[in-house]
Amino acid sequence: MLAYRIICALNQAWQGIDLTVEEGIKELGRICAMQMSVKSTSAYLRIPEPSAIAKALLGALDVKLPLMLSRSKVEVDTKKKV
Repeated sequence: MLAYRIICALNQAWQGIDLTVEEGIKELGRICAMQMSVKSTSAYLRIPEPSAIAKALLGALDVKLPLMLSRSKVEVDTKKKV
């Protein structure tokens, strides 16, 4: 039920854009963070400029991406060792 409501909300927000919800989600999935590091400083994650279509999709949802993210040094551990 929740997935259906999300799809309906995205469909309504993206009415003016000539893409299906599935195509829009795939386009937004191309946005990724790149690790940037400079000698003698800590690393951070930079989000590159999204494509024109991704900007339109995010703008229709009123979402603003940050320019940078701080790098987390938390290591994730699982019960089952691979």
